[in-house]
This record gives sequence, C-alpha cells and structure tokens, in this order.
Amino acid sequence: MISLGLAVTTFTAQNFGARQYKRMLIGLKHAVIIDVIWGIVFAAILITFNKFFSGLFISHNETKIIHLAFEYYLVNGLFYWILAILFVVRAFIQGYGNSLVPTLAGMAELVMRAGVSVLSLVTVGLIGVLFSSPAAWIGSVIILVPSYFKITKDLRGRKDGDVNDDKALNEELDDALKII
Repeated sequence: MISLGLAVTTFTAQNFGARQYKRMLIGLKHAVIIDVIWGIVFAAILITFNKFFSGLFISHNETKIIHLAFEYYLVNGLFYWILAILFVVRAFIQGYGNSLVPTLAGMAELVMRAGVSVLSLVTVGLIGVLFSSPAAWIGSVIILVPSYFKITKDLRGRKDGDVNDDKALNEELDDALKII
C-alpha cells in the first residue's frame, strides 16, 4: 500500500508540472480504488491465514500468543482500507507541493497512537491498545480531508495545459516562500 502512495507522489508532481490536472484527479481516483481493494484483500488473507503467518515466527505451542496475534491482525486488518486512503491521499497532497499538511497529519498520527495506547492500558486494557494504530490512521485522515477537498476543487477549476495558471502558480510559490 505504501509503495502505491510513493508512486502517487511522483505521478501527482509530474502531472502538476505538466499542467495535466484532470489526469491527476483520474490517477488519484484509480490509486485510491486499487489501494483500498488491496487493503481489503490483504486483510482477508492475513485474517484467514493468521495461524500460518504467526507460525512463521512463533511456535504453534504458544497458543495464547497466536491468539493475541490473531486479535492484532483482526483489529488492524479491518482498518487497512483506511490506511490505504491515508497513504494515497497524503502522497497526493505531497505531490501537489503541500508538505505542511502531511507533516501535521503525521504528527497527529503519532500523538493519536501514543495517546490511545496509554489511555487504553489504564482503561480497557490490551484490546484498546490494538486500536491505537487504526485510531491514528483515522486521526491522520481527518487532518488530510480538508486539504484533499480544497486541492481537488482547485484542480477541477483548472484547464489542462492552461498557461494562465502560471499566475496562480507564481502566487502559490510566493506564499510558500513567505513561510520560509
């Protein structure tokens, strides 16, 4: 899933530079669909064959550990589709040239993961800790969503290859340089 996200960053940046805005949106849509499907398929495989995968690293005699591994696979696997969206949307925003929002999303992910883990240990126990990664993914996606909608709205308003976009691009670059 992460590899497709990395490819989306390059794809987005190249097509933005070439002023192929519609292609960016089509690529984003296809990448999300592919990655979400892959996340669901991978989760189904992982959950279905959990004992096999656990057995690669853990003795089959360790039934309690294998059961804990199954719980981990189940909880995380059910949310892999959100992780897929996270990877693709974050990469799209980075490829568009916005590094601030993905950085904030990454920070939110870290805070959510740590916060949910600590709070869960003292309240609901281990099962809550298992939800720390999915909670982090959801928190990160929530940070990315406003930028996603703003960028896609902007791209829908542009015409492919439109030289008039140079003025808007120069304004964006000027704004970015003000931050530095």
